[in-house]
Amino acid sequence: TNALKGYIFAFPQIQFEAGQISAMAKAGGKTVAEDEILTAGEPKALKLTPHVGPQGLQADGSDVAFFDIETVDAEGRRCPTDEARVDFKLEGPAIWRGGYDSGKPNSVNNLWLDTECGINRVAIRSTLAPGAIRLTASRTGLEPAIVHIESAPVKITSGLEP
Repeated sequence: TNALKGYIFAFPQIQFEAGQISAMAKAGGKTVAEDEILTAGEPKALKLTPHVGPQGLQADGSDVAFFDIETVDAEGRRCPTDEARVDFKLEGPAIWRGGYDSGKPNSVNNLWLDTECGINRVAIRSTLAPGAIRLTASRTGLEPAIVHIESAPVKITSGLEP
């Protein structure tokens, strides 16, 4: 198993309980760092977060926008044990490039993708036409996620951008 190869840090003597866990780091008797994590509840909704370049998505036919797809609970916390299919619908001047399901053959460029530990990422590519782009993510039993972005016009002369 992966645990035997050092990829998983397991604590078999500790029983899981929902709630919170806090950690504090001290150096020289002073607290230098602290954090608290709350466990997530049951999956309630999907969440899409777009990532574009500093100037937005450029309608040059080669720019790419990425979208994180997450499964979240009622409080908006990612559900780290969620691993299930999400279906996508793309509308507007863009080309679906899809994502990747780790270790699953033929999982590239489909209009669906599984979450892995509650998250995954998909990509779209711009076309030469600027305009409104809408991406919808859905799964039966969860609130869908919808995100809108605009691809910006790019001046192209003799096949080249200035």
